[in-house]
Amino acid sequence: MARLGATAGLVWCSCQLATLGDGVLYRCGAGGECEKGQRCWPSDGLCHPESEAMPGGSDAGDAGAADGGEADGGAADAGCACLSDAGARLCGSVSGCGCGDCPATETCGGSGTPNVCALDTSFCSSEGWCWDHPKPQGNHLRGAYAVSPSDVWVVGSAGTILRWNGTLWYRMRSPVQKDLHAVWASGPNDVWIAGQQGTRLRFDGTAWEVVNDSINADLEGVWGFGPGDVWVVGNPCLAAHLEGGAWTTYGISCAGAPLRSLWGSGQNLLFAVGGDLNRGVLVGFDGGWTPPLVRGGGSFHSVHGAAGRLFVAADDGLFELADGGFSLVAGGAFYGVAGNLAGVLWAVGANGVVGRLGADGGWNAVDAGPVYGELPDLGTVVISSGPDAIAAGQSGALCRLLGGGAGEVRWVSSGIPHFLRSELNAVWGSDSNLLWVVGGRRSARRFGSGDWVETVQDMYYPLALAGIGPGEVWAASTFGSLFTWSPASESWLLQFPDPQGRGLSGVAASSAQDVRWVAPSDPRRGGPSVLGSMSDAGWRIEAPWAGVALDAGLDAGLLPDGGIDPDGGVDLWAIAYSDGAYYLAGDGVILSERDGGWSLEAQVPGKLRAVWAHPSLAIAVGNDGLVMHRAGGSWVRVDAGTAEHLVSVSGRSASEAYAAGGRGLVLRWDGKAWRTYQPMTDLKLRGVYAVPDGGVFAVGDKGAVLRRR
Repeated sequence: MARLGATAGLVWCSCQLATLGDGVLYRCGAGGECEKGQRCWPSDGLCHPESEAMPGGSDAGDAGAADGGEADGGAADAGCACLSDAGARLCGSVSGCGCGDCPATETCGGSGTPNVCALDTSFCSSEGWCWDHPKPQGNHLRGAYAVSPSDVWVVGSAGTILRWNGTLWYRMRSPVQKDLHAVWASGPNDVWIAGQQGTRLRFDGTAWEVVNDSINADLEGVWGFGPGDVWVVGNPCLAAHLEGGAWTTYGISCAGAPLRSLWGSGQNLLFAVGGDLNRGVLVGFDGGWTPPLVRGGGSFHSVHGAAGRLFVAADDGLFELADGGFSLVAGGAFYGVAGNLAGVLWAVGANGVVGRLGADGGWNAVDAGPVYGELPDLGTVVISSGPDAIAAGQSGALCRLLGGGAGEVRWVSSGIPHFLRSELNAVWGSDSNLLWVVGGRRSARRFGSGDWVETVQDMYYPLALAGIGPGEVWAASTFGSLFTWSPASESWLLQFPDPQGRGLSGVAASSAQDVRWVAPSDPRRGGPSVLGSMSDAGWRIEAPWAGVALDAGLDAGLLPDGGIDPDGGVDLWAIAYSDGAYYLAGDGVILSERDGGWSLEAQVPGKLRAVWAHPSLAIAVGNDGLVMHRAGGSWVRVDAGTAEHLVSVSGRSASEAYAAGGRGLVLRWDGKAWRTYQPMTDLKLRGVYAVPDGGVFAVGDKGAVLRRR
């Protein structure tokens, strides 16, 4: 038997032993446990219905499990009854039994308790990666639909599917990792989702069906008139109709513009909109598709009706279709619009713009707050109940729009608004409760007591972080500035301003008196890669190439302007320190310094972008999945199983290291091989750090921070 966390209680895995009619019998738990409605018979150690008379009138409470009470470890899903004492279904491998997967509405470990099926309110992967910022998750959200006030669906990038049950938001397991653009449902047991590369998914209330056919266009809109009567539109000028169990495609005349949204009214009355940079296009269907109605100006993004009127959200305003033309309702960049028969209309757009039609028919802007920073773009909105709506968009932005009074925006997603648009480049921490991330123009944040706090000051695009303790942390920036963290002032202090403004790309330290940074060559200002170092005598800048000879056969494509520059050397991007040695990694080379002089350790077939060092292992990673290991004094190439660019590496030991890059890509080295985690996002990751106390953090575009438990 096993105990799976304080909330899970006692659990067991009871495996099938025999078949009885149309049912099965399962072994009792080690303590005589059975499912509800069953009891253990000591005579055979199996669970029988309580309604059956026990042989000899034995008391089930004294029963023990036959043969130790547990099945062999490799039991199949169909042969195991995996339940907790609270009746929750178990999943994965429990007590030596294979408990399998969860129903489509639940996730294994979804509530944060391993091996227990639950609604996924933790927004964590089965491999332990969770969203740490923004929350509840940071993938872009693109489409929404309300089946009822207590059943709202929102879909987005990287296969993201969120659902509101009237009390809480949870994540649905998606059968695909492709971007999802739109959702529509005739009811809770007939939900359709359209997306990238012809993706169409149907949820029947229990399981997902993935449509596989020849349609490969990006589908942007979906609408239907009932079960089995569903339309999708996409790019280029494509419509497809599900009728009679089969999909039929239609070529639409839409002036060559992609279609982005679809809405229907009544029976077989549809409107689709799209466009490009200089025009918006609307087409209609009433038994046949109409010629396009084109408006010069911004592209159309969304279409919806309200009380017999038709509205279109566009790059240059919210418009109403009237008298064969478009009448401006409100200026601004709008991406989503939704209305209902009662005349309620909400529209959302760029930088968190939110507005609605008032009772007098006039337009009312609604303050989305807060008073500083930037708000995320909102790309979709749906009426959820009466005058209220739900809006979603960039970086997982999710909010409720309340229609009472002057209107109100209540944010479900959390995160510093300014940071939602920033690309985070690096993360470092002394432990899991004291971390820094840097990125953007003036962004540095420290994590303490569970919350991220932004330090608002101009750091000139910081790219790298390093530290040796809570009060000894350094950040290197693009415009030649090295900052150090001041615990006393709770701010970053400028420690080294490079008069030439070189872009610092890496920083490392062996002590507070020995800090070094590296900068690649700068074609704007001239000069090769340089190394800056601090000692008791102050700062000095040196060329680590002095005395280093490169092999004449080094790939000229790795060198500036196709050859070695007059001062010698190639671009160097990263630096690391461990056990008395510094390592530099760059375009085709790895250098080291142990006794005051730099030497060439290896020439490699590619461009390296990051390096990490440990007393018994050093790792350098770079473009096209290039990974180099140093063990036993020499560097060797190791297959990482990917061709994606890797831009960051960190570890805790020779048997635990991590690399990140690409679209949500994180890899782990276990001492024997590299393996890839299932991506949680399609955002580019730029930094990864293994915290000494056990946590792992990865950061990237749009303020993304992922944390491995």
